[in-house]
Amino acid sequence: MFTGDELRQKIRTEKCEIERLQQDFADLQMIREDMYDSDDDDSSSSSEESDDGDDLRDILQQLLRENADLEVRCKQSV
Repeated sequence: MFTGDELRQKIRTEKCEIERLQQDFADLQMIREDMYDSDDDDSSSSSEESDDGDDLRDILQQLLRENADLEVRCKQSV
């Protein structure tokens, strides 16, 4: 079982990871928008970027759930 300090550190780490993933997701969205603005129709690249965005969204949702769970555990241990 984690101690309160360990849980708080894990929450801080998870929040940093969430912020990084949100930035990656925003970067991917900008790239995707730039691709749509261009006249180049490379469907395989667009498909790969879409898959990356879906993967990042799934990871972000998982981290958000884990972070919420850790916050509950941290509050219970105090």
